[in-house]
Amino acid sequence: MYLLFLFSPSVAGALFWLCVATICMSAYLGPVYALYQTVSKVRMRAVASATFLFFGNVIGLGIGSWMIGKLADELRPHYGDEAIRYSLVVPSLLALVAGALIWAASRDIVQDMAAATAPDPAVGSGER
Repeated sequence: MYLLFLFSPSVAGALFWLCVATICMSAYLGPVYALYQTVSKVRMRAVASATFLFFGNVIGLGIGSWMIGKLADELRPHYGDEAIRYSLVVPSLLALVAGALIWAASRDIVQDMAAATAPDPAVGSGER
């Protein structure tokens, strides 16, 4: 849907596809936050949240933004003002890879949740 946004011939179409794509790209957040909290032991939930948010921000906002700008600079001689459009194709395709990885990881959710709810022998009180 981001590709439809990037290559839409009209402003109205571009805005429509941008809204749809943004909603779809944000839809994973609630379930993923809930899932990593569910599969983490109580004593590890803060670290799980910090790790998830740290890497998401460093990679997505730090490296990702820099990569798009660098790629746009490299593509400018070939595409001119359209270089930013073509550089934004890369994260759109990487989103497909991320979706495939999340889907692949979803096959183990039941086992991970069972392991998380099992008593922790190190704690001894049955705390998750």
